[in-house]
Amino acid sequence: TALPAAPQHKPQQPPASRPAAPPRPPSPAEREMERWCVICNDDAVLWCNDCDGDAYCRRCFREGHRDEDMRAHKTVPIRR
Repeated sequence: TALPAAPQHKPQQPPASRPAAPPRPPSPAEREMERWCVICNDDAVLWCNDCDGDAYCRRCFREGHRDEDMRAHKTVPIRR
């Protein structure tokens, strides 16, 4: 038996993908949540640059940064 003939037409092009939508700006509620402590959700007073910019209240930062290698972390105060 003979093999079937190869198709003579061009394959269909896949549909063009849409460009990704630009990210939407955070809502006021989302911006406020960024200022909550990552541990206890209280109002944060600083961001820790060495912890990927995580927000901390004073108590959680002090408790979480007791170890020698954490004490040198650089912080930025949160201005309200």
